[in-house]
Amino acid sequence: MRFRIGRVFCALLLFVSIPVLAQDSKNVTDVLKEAGNCSTFLKILQVGGMDAPSKPTDTFTIFAPTDDAIKKMNPADLKKLTGDASQARQFVWCHQTFWKETTAELEKAIGSKLTMMSGGSQPISKQGSTFMIGSARIVKLDLHAIGTTIHLIDNVLCQPQ
Repeated sequence: MRFRIGRVFCALLLFVSIPVLAQDSKNVTDVLKEAGNCSTFLKILQVGGMDAPSKPTDTFTIFAPTDDAIKKMNPADLKKLTGDASQARQFVWCHQTFWKETTAELEKAIGSKLTMMSGGSQPISKQGSTFMIGSARIVKLDLHAIGTTIHLIDNVLCQPQ
């Protein structure tokens, strides 16, 4: 009897876990490619050497600027990001937190600031039904990669130094 209960429990656990495991089975690069409109940010990740797959134990959030957002930048600044690994890493860290910030966490964070990996912080707010981080609107919420939540934004959060 004990053996059957154990088998039933394991089968139930596997049944419940499969959707969760499948949801987070892709790396950041794959998710951003599928999202579309993020090729420039992907290039910046590659220049910074930050396009390696995440580990399942990583837990962070990337607020990824779309290509349209990055096009708003000064061309000289964009050239710095695509030609200098240190600048590229700093730019990505301005768009990345240490924790997974899903829509539910963002809702709780309204009126406070998120600490970014760069050491700076960005306020979270909501205009109508649209979440904001700093001056950027979050245009697509809750894309999931291994260990990572990704939100697409319509403006960059920092400029290169």
